[in-house]
Amino acid sequence: MEWFEVPITVSAGLRFTWLIALLGGALAGQQWLSRHLEAAGPLPSVPLCAPLSSLPIELGPWQGVDVPIEDERFLYADEHLQRTYYNAHRGRSVSVWIAYSTEGADRRHHPEVCMDVAGKPEDASVRQALDVPGPGDRVQQFRFGTPGNWQWVFYWHYTLRPEDDEQIDSLQRAYQRLRKLPSSMTVEVFAPEQADDDVEPVRDFVRRLSVEAQLLAGPDAERGSERLPVTVINDAPPPEVGGG
Repeated sequence: MEWFEVPITVSAGLRFTWLIALLGGALAGQQWLSRHLEAAGPLPSVPLCAPLSSLPIELGPWQGVDVPIEDERFLYADEHLQRTYYNAHRGRSVSVWIAYSTEGADRRHHPEVCMDVAGKPEDASVRQALDVPGPGDRVQQFRFGTPGNWQWVFYWHYTLRPEDDEQIDSLQRAYQRLRKLPSSMTVEVFAPEQADDDVEPVRDFVRRLSVEAQLLAGPDAERGSERLPVTVINDAPPPEVGGG
């Protein structure tokens, strides 16, 4: 019996040694990978080409007036603009809300979520995508509220991606993008539906605004209108300025 026990004992010892070596190698590999990924640093922020406040006060027949942001719950990004534009010829006003965030915080807010929190259901039968000048996705058109109290909402955003760093590899670049959203700018236009008017004047304004918004974000900023899988991060309804 003793003659057979020796090789069995040695074999078990070898298996244990191999297991320790494998675990040690896996741990060392994990530590190397972690250091390699972290060495790339965070995804760089991309600034706007011009501050939001430089958005023209006049957009064709539309004349704008800045509206102070009094509720601090709306200050969730790095730059904000709240402005009402009025078209005297049409007797029509629209409200503009623009937010820019170096870390994509603006993308956590979307009309479908915010309006639901505000108790304003969507009339999905009139939802559509609006063609606007320039490359990129179309603008999303929504209508929220109830009969007699409808509100049109137009939504789009710009993604400001940094130039690829040639000093990092594709794995590091992917890790950067998983850890942090790129800088971005969200644009929303609000307009109450009027019984004696249709939505076409508002669409005209949105097209004009999209041209100026692209200049703020930069020529390389990517226009989109998709919704991220977001959740409500505060109980503030969307800012609604102007009206009537």
